[in-house]
Amino acid sequence: MTVAGWVIALAFVLAFSGAVVQGIIGFGMGVLAIPILSLADPGLVPVAGIVGSVAMPVIALIDEHRHLDWRVVAWVVLGFIPATALGVWVVKVLPTETLQAAIAGVVLVMVALSLVRVSVPNNRLSLLVSGLISGTSGTAAGIGGPPIAIVLADQPPPMVRATLATTFIFGTVISLTGLAVGGVLTTNAVGVGLIMIPATILGMLVARRLRGKVNRQGFRLGVLVLSSVAAVTLLVQALV
Repeated sequence: MTVAGWVIALAFVLAFSGAVVQGIIGFGMGVLAIPILSLADPGLVPVAGIVGSVAMPVIALIDEHRHLDWRVVAWVVLGFIPATALGVWVVKVLPTETLQAAIAGVVLVMVALSLVRVSVPNNRLSLLVSGLISGTSGTAAGIGGPPIAIVLADQPPPMVRATLATTFIFGTVISLTGLAVGGVLTTNAVGVGLIMIPATILGMLVARRLRGKVNRQGFRLGVLVLSSVAAVTLLVQALV
């Protein structure tokens, strides 16, 4: 079955918007784009979002590689690996409506965690646990940034963006490998994801210009509100 033209256009717009957000605050592509894309075509999630995001962390890392913390990356990725299997199982086993409800729930939890000031120590255990949570939600729903960002909340923004970007690169490879082995990848989802890549590159270039010129906190709050509305809508659709 082919993907409707309006869905492809929507995916392109979501990829651009999500890349601008992620380029400014370090995460947000999944939280913003995935619930809306799932509303439009559930069959595209999470694969299209994961494939469409591959260029963003590479660009972010090129921009700010000097601030990368490999210690953080190592412990987070160690958590990714076993969690990916659980994420693949969720995508493979859950019915569409249940998966949509799960995605909506993940988004709302991530938004809540992003709004509440939680003091989490930056140590090996917290990083490993954040990797486990991020690996599961990233593979199953295409949303993995907030758990890691919470642990790094007190770190300088360039370090957070560079380190998140590197964990996203490893996470993307691990998640797509797991989804491929699990037989969950579809031609439609991969194709739409590839179409989204140029939009994410353009969005990251725009984010370079806007970074430092926008009210970061106000912008972040607006993104979280929009994501919450999309998640609630998705949840209602899944439950009705």
